[in-house]
Formats: sequence, structure tokens, C-alpha cells
Amino acid sequence: MNERQYKDVAGNPCTLRWLVKNEPEWAENQIRHRDTLERELAGADQVIAALMARLDRANARIARLEEAGDSLKEEARPTMFDCDETRKRIMDTIDAWDAAREAKP
Repeated sequence: MNERQYKDVAGNPCTLRWLVKNEPEWAENQIRHRDTLERELAGADQVIAALMARLDRANARIARLEEAGDSLKEEARPTMFDCDETRKRIMDTIDAWDAAREAKP
């Protein structure tokens, strides 16, 4: 196992054993600081994992909505007997959907 790098009060690299023997207060401070940083890093990792999970769910929802929009477009294709207001509203919705998809970053 690699030994961690520690520095004395002057900033010179040293071993933990040397630091504890020669500068015990500084050694305690260094160890506490490193423990704090490791806890903060672990917390940040958890936040990142939660955000990635939310992003995955959002991407899945976008894919489902896009698929639903595509199927809606197929459903609204004009036919010889299809000329009512419902079809017009559906086609307007599809046009807005297509515009939104093209505008997304």
C-alpha cells in the first residue's frame, strides 16, 4: 500500500511517523483536514450519483415523449375522410413538437 504524502509545517514532504514524532499537533491537524476532505469528496460523489440517476430518468422520459410524439404523428396522418378539427389540433401539436425538438440544445 502506498503511504500518503504528508508535509511538515514548512511544507517539506515527510512520513506520518516523522510528523507524529516531531510535530504531533501539526500531524493531528493534517489528519483531521484530510479526513474532512475525504468526507466532502464522498458526499460530492453521492450528489453526482444522484444527479446522474436523475439525468438518466430525464433522458428516458424524453425518449418516451419523443416516441409518443412520433406515434402521434403517424396517428394523425391525413386520410381521405379525415378533415375534422381534432386532426387539425393534433397536426398543430405535432408541428409545435417538431419545432421544440429542433430547438433543443
